[in-house]
Amino acid sequence: MRGCWDVSGGAWIDEHAVVVRFNLFQTGRFAADVGTKTTIWFNNRDATSATVKRTIVEHPCERIYVHTWGETGRAATTFREELKRLGRTTPVQPVERAMLTAMRRYLGENYTTFSTGAIGVWMMLYHLLKLNRHLSFLHSV
Repeated sequence: MRGCWDVSGGAWIDEHAVVVRFNLFQTGRFAADVGTKTTIWFNNRDATSATVKRTIVEHPCERIYVHTWGETGRAATTFREELKRLGRTTPVQPVERAMLTAMRRYLGENYTTFSTGAIGVWMMLYHLLKLNRHLSFLHSV
């Protein structure tokens, strides 16, 4: 029986324009199955641990979103500092509390600790719908 990792889809994943990864993802020995490309990284911690620093070095990406359950602004700053130390200009954006409030309001939940994956999907949908509204004039042509 094949496991969920044994799918050899890494090359297919890497062919996509956008590959989103979450938290302390690993590719390394799983690269044949999960690929190596990272375009957007959603993370729920700061960049002070050796593991996060190694991920930053091994997986350059186009954008990093950071949220924590307390010091999100400080966590984003640690990413910016580490990227600057490496000579990279990757944008780092803290997930604003207003985004989490909108998520709770829309879902009708009084829940305060959404997973990084749920936050990432919400933000991508939010930005896609916002972009779609700006481009809606194309549908009338």
